[in-house]
Amino acid sequence: MKKRIISKILTLLVVFSMVFTLLPVNNKIVHAGDSKVNIGDYIYLGTYQGKKIKWRCIGENPIAGQNQP
Repeated sequence: MKKRIISKILTLLVVFSMVFTLLPVNNKIVHAGDSKVNIGDYIYLGTYQGKKIKWRCIGENPIAGQNQP
């Protein structure tokens, strides 16, 4: 009986963890012409086999020699 309860609890934990990892936290799409892309934003850049490629901004890498605000 105790093994069944533990088995059900573990099953529920696995299901909940899968559901929450698949939910997007911030699904903001940035379109061409937007001046600023923030960390966590999604942008479409390029194509692969006829489909747009969706990228997520994970950090900034300033270009040397440019004035950063």
